[in-house]
Amino acid sequence: MTHPPSGKLVLVIEDDPDLSSTLAEVLRAEGYRARTAPDGPTALAACDEEPPALALLDWSLPEGNAEGLAHELKDRGVRVIIASGCENTPELGRRVEARATLSKPYDARALFRVIDQVLYS
Repeated sequence: MTHPPSGKLVLVIEDDPDLSSTLAEVLRAEGYRARTAPDGPTALAACDEEPPALALLDWSLPEGNAEGLAHELKDRGVRVIIASGCENTPELGRRVEARATLSKPYDARALFRVIDQVLYS
C-alpha cells in the first residue's frame, strides 16, 4: 500500500545532472517536494536550510565520500536510501545502516516502493 506523500521533502544527492533532474521531476509529479544536490557539501547545506524527510544518496559521488556523508546525514536525523550501480549495493547499505538500498538502474515503481517503505514502516 502506498501512502500519500503529503509534500514531504526528498533530497536527491546525485552528481549526474540529467538523472538528478529526472528524479526530482518524477518525485514532484507524485506530490513530493524535491531538492537536488550534486555533492556532499551542497547536500549538508540543504539539510541545514530545511531537513528532508529522506535523502536518496548516490554512492558514487565524485568526491568519493558517500559513506561519510551517509553517516553525517543519519547523525542529523535524515533517513538515507543508498542508490548504486555496484553489485554489492545491499552490503553498502548495511555498512552505513541505510534505511534501504536501490540498485541502479531502477524504475519509478521501485523508487516509490522503497520511499514508502522508508517513510511509513
